Amino acid sequence: MGWHFSDSMASPAGSNFSKRRSVPSALVAEAFALKTAISEAVNRGIDSLRVFSDSKSLISLLVTKKNHTWIQGTLFDIHYLSSSFSNISFHFIPRVGNTLADTLAKSALLSLINSPSVDE
Repeated sequence: MGWHFSDSMASPAGSNFSKRRSVPSALVAEAFALKTAISEAVNRGIDSLRVFSDSKSLISLLVTKKNHTWIQGTLFDIHYLSSSFSNISFHFIPRVGNTLADTLAKSALLSLINSPSVDE
């Protein structure tokens, strides 16, 4: 999982990644990554957040507030964490427009493959 923050002028404001083994689908991985990134934004004291993801399915679920069996708990957590912001919005962005997060996620995956350690 990988994510990055930028300020309102699109200047870098931080990035991070996390590793998790045995994720059953890309949608589950995207939901975990989004929840972790939003949690980090809360911890950083960010007040307003525009969230971009290259997962159309996840963004659709968040915008429509529909549920999905595999990720209903994670969706609940995301909506709960969202109440910490004065303003939050969710947007689809093609992967080509989200290359930094994609690169961070691929780096996390590579380090997971090369390391026998447990989830971080």
